[in-house]
Amino acid sequence: MLKVILPVLLFAGATTFAAERHFDFTQLPVGASPTNFVSGLTGNGAPGTWKIIERDGKRALTQMDLDPTDEHFPVLLLDDEIFSDFSATIHFKIVGGEKEQMAGIAFRAKDERTYYVLRVSALGNNVRFYKFLGGLRSTPIGPEIKVSRDEWHALGVQCDGNKIFCFLDGKQAIPMITDTSFIKGKIGLLTKSDAQVLFSDLHIDYTPHLPFAQGLVKDMMEQFPKKKLLGIKIYAPQSGSEKPRVIAATDSKDMNAEGGDFEIKTLKGANGFFTKSKSLVELTLPLRDRNGEVAAVVKFAMKPFPGETQEAAWGRCKPIQAAMEDRMQSVNNLRE
Repeated sequence: MLKVILPVLLFAGATTFAAERHFDFTQLPVGASPTNFVSGLTGNGAPGTWKIIERDGKRALTQMDLDPTDEHFPVLLLDDEIFSDFSATIHFKIVGGEKEQMAGIAFRAKDERTYYVLRVSALGNNVRFYKFLGGLRSTPIGPEIKVSRDEWHALGVQCDGNKIFCFLDGKQAIPMITDTSFIKGKIGLLTKSDAQVLFSDLHIDYTPHLPFAQGLVKDMMEQFPKKKLLGIKIYAPQSGSEKPRVIAATDSKDMNAEGGDFEIKTLKGANGFFTKSKSLVELTLPLRDRNGEVAAVVKFAMKPFPGETQEAAWGRCKPIQAAMEDRMQSVNNLRE
């Protein structure tokens, strides 16, 4: 359920982000399609064709298949990154359309049928926020606002946790929205039916999304300081090979490394393996999902205690293993 409360402009303006991406479509050659973006469709008809054109001496991105079908939403999603907390702005100009004159931004998209939308209409002179869930559209909310044709505008959205802020030309257009349907996803552009829209550039400031498995490693290192952990690696199965591969690690240099015999045997059901030297104790243990099946393998590296036995080392690691298993549901959960 959507909830609307009074604006919190200070909150929206005070948020800072650690990374940014900028896509200047005016710099691409005429006839090109932007790389790293994937065309899709919500509703009826076929996916759109997105190309760079030149109009009035300036290049811009547009959706070229002007299908007047109702409930026809061509969407172009940036496909190489997931965004959770971010601020995004798209510059656009609505130049035509008989049935629709609509431009929008899709965000926190799971796929082409499931995402939030902020859009404007020059025919309806309004700003609307809604969401698609499996292609089904929620009830739109938003005010009547004059949206001129043949002029450049800026549509902006900011997400901070469950708080969503919506902007048109730098001014907050809708009171702050709180919604928990989607916590992360892709960002993209949206039109409807035969709307003719030019897009010049997309700018995204964001906090990089930490994959679940990597966040799990980070949390365990912080949660169990008394265990004298030196590092943790999580291995997950990889298609076409019996060797699992590192998908999360304390040391980034270990990422994507293939496992050896211990990891292979543990993934196949062994209880685990123990090795010890003067400076290092390592335990390789299974990570089981909610059904009790081995979904992945975790390797703990620790400082040894004097005279430490295998049983004592296992005792150190068992609470960490249990905490990790308590938070994971499946190997797909680890890869999110």
